[in-house]
Amino acid sequence: MAPFIAIPKSGDETKDAVAVGDAILKLVQDLGLKTTLTEKGVGKDQADVITTTATRAEGGPVFDAVKALVDGLY
Repeated sequence: MAPFIAIPKSGDETKDAVAVGDAILKLVQDLGLKTTLTEKGVGKDQADVITTTATRAEGGPVFDAVKALVDGLY
């Protein structure tokens, strides 16, 4: 995705992914679209439901990683 948003590829996929993520976050902030799940009225009690829906799992390493991301959105 990096080349499509004018970020030169470094050859390190992790570094490139972080650069793309940073660019997306900057765009969201520049557009004034930064919101949290709390601001959208989604309670923290819904984090497991969101994670289960996204991962189609109820546990495991992928579930745990996605749950950590969802928890960070509050």
